[in-house]
Amino acid sequence: MVTDMNIDISPFEIKFYDYVFALWQQCEGIGLSEADSGVNGTLLKG
Repeated sequence: MVTDMNIDISPFEIKFYDYVFALWQQCEGIGLSEADSGVNGTLLKG
């Protein structure tokens, strides 16, 4: 159990997209399609 953890939550910024997309690609159970492969992907639409 982790007892000493600090978490900062901040708004998503487009500059983080490439890093987040790479993380999603490595996560089991996360499904991505071509629509998610760019900054205009459906995951970013509000």
